[in-house]
Amino acid sequence: PDGDLLRCTIHRDSPAQCKFYRCVVMRVYDRGNTLLGTVRGTLDLHTDDPGLRGAWDSLQNERPKDDALAESWLLEKLTRKGYRIE
Repeated sequence: PDGDLLRCTIHRDSPAQCKFYRCVVMRVYDRGNTLLGTVRGTLDLHTDDPGLRGAWDSLQNERPKDDALAESWLLEKLTRKGYRIE
């Protein structure tokens, strides 16, 4: 753990094989505590919820390119949009 964030303890960076890992770095809930989606270690969103997908997609052009910065940035932005993040 790094504060409220989880860091990969296997690799210093993101090698190609990481896309096969099932690491979950964020769980995204609505105001009613319904799980809407998960964000994997590669910072890709897995969801069937169109509202969350739209919110996520709207943030991608502004997102920091550095994944270490992007994780906390995305958490803050999604929280401001009314989602609860674990």
